[in-house]
Amino acid sequence: MVMSNLTTLSLSSDKSILSMGPSHRWGEVYKFLADYDLTVPGGRLSPVGVPGLLLAGGVNFYGNQVGFSADNVIQYEVVLATGNIVYASKSSYSDLFWALKGGSSNFGIVTRFDIKTIPSKKVWAGIYSVASADVPALLAVCLPFRANSS
Repeated sequence: MVMSNLTTLSLSSDKSILSMGPSHRWGEVYKFLADYDLTVPGGRLSPVGVPGLLLAGGVNFYGNQVGFSADNVIQYEVVLATGNIVYASKSSYSDLFWALKGGSSNFGIVTRFDIKTIPSKKVWAGIYSVASADVPALLAVCLPFRANSS
């Protein structure tokens, strides 16, 4: 199924909730939120897709503070096998809401995710590689920083 036209990407009026469609990858989401000094507990690599991470649990950079990525979804817009569109949350379709947090796409087609935002001035999602010959220089820079950050 192609979800590329489900491109919702918007903030609530108080900027505490991000609504996003399943067409996005986390790099696009982070770029959108950077203008607002916000982030969400999403993928740690920019090419990771939003639905795959949020429907499978989701390890993220803020896990120690906010739990898995799926723990921060407050509502799913879902098309059921009957064709009905429902909004699953703690108070509405709560069994479906619970099942989607790690149950993959087995319970319907999620067409929108509403997730809590987190204040953040900088998020980087990517890979940085260093040639083995440059590792000593990298460690010389990083280790003093690590020692001073605790």
